[in-house]
Amino acid sequence: MDSDREYNLSLVGIIKELYDSRLLIIKITLSFLAVGLFIAILSQKQFTTSVTFIPQVNETSKIGGSLGGLASIAGINLNAVGWHADIPPSLYPRIIQSTGFKKSILETEISISGHSEDVTFTEYFLNYYEPGILSLIKEYTIGLPRVILRSLRKEEDREEILDVKNAKHGNIIRITEEERRLMRLVEELLVIKTNMEDGSIELYFTMPEPTAAAQLVERSKELLQEYVIDYRIEKAQGQLEFVKSRYEEKKEDFILAQQKLAAFRGQNQSIISPFLLNEEERLLSQYNLVAGVYNELAKQVENAEIKIKEDTPNFLVIQPATVPIIPSQPNRILILFVFGFIGFCFSLLVVFSKKSFHHYFTIRDFDTK
Repeated sequence: MDSDREYNLSLVGIIKELYDSRLLIIKITLSFLAVGLFIAILSQKQFTTSVTFIPQVNETSKIGGSLGGLASIAGINLNAVGWHADIPPSLYPRIIQSTGFKKSILETEISISGHSEDVTFTEYFLNYYEPGILSLIKEYTIGLPRVILRSLRKEEDREEILDVKNAKHGNIIRITEEERRLMRLVEELLVIKTNMEDGSIELYFTMPEPTAAAQLVERSKELLQEYVIDYRIEKAQGQLEFVKSRYEEKKEDFILAQQKLAAFRGQNQSIISPFLLNEEERLLSQYNLVAGVYNELAKQVENAEIKIKEDTPNFLVIQPATVPIIPSQPNRILILFVFGFIGFCFSLLVVFSKKSFHHYFTIRDFDTK
């Protein structure tokens, strides 16, 4: 009973203390709400749009046979979309993080409000983008050391060759310091989500300009699809180029042999002799040999082109890119709620800390006396 009474008394004391300090709690909470309102109003609007697609591979590339049947009995779908592709969706995030991919994004032209002509991603952030007040405050307070180091860096050290191989073009990529900073920005603005259950891929792009966000997420989808297609048909494409080069060579030999045979027959129509018949038979044999090789190469070229079409994956777009109307950031209600909650908790901390200090100094004065 004594413990229950003590608990009730302490609970009543806490409630009484909170009631007595209600003005302080309200002031602190309102102060935090004012800061939150300031941040919510001055935060720059950001627009996010997305695109969703599924890579589809031909039936010939699926895993079949008894292994697929046994796996299906066990509840495992070996032929699930994306698992049998040469590049699994789990590697797609690495593709969009590659230097070649991000450099292509920097070179993408976008439409911005107030300008009739399109500009590249790089030109926009270097020449047209105006950061908000909060961004400037953050840059010259928390980010001030980075600004100073950037200004002190020598101009000749701003450009370097990175030993990074472009997966698409197979060359060494040169980037500047400004491009490096913009590539870090692309990593923040571009987000990819892969669903390993159904194989769907979601791309999100955030920009201060709504139209630019839609254009960049669409360009990101196209680049990602190009990388996947190029990788998958690389072998078949190389085979096609080799066969085509041989085909063009034999085409010239075929035309030359055809012309020689026709010229010989035209010049010796009325002349009959064993020597001429022998020469005609030799030219005819040479023509048939070249024609046979030429026709075979023509079939191989056609087969190689069919092979490329078979190996080229299709992409089913589920959600196309659209121009966002409502900004995704800032979430002003959430900002106010968070700052209000933090302010309320901080006010409670102040009240009880003040009570604890008062109790401590009261006991100390009593002991001294």
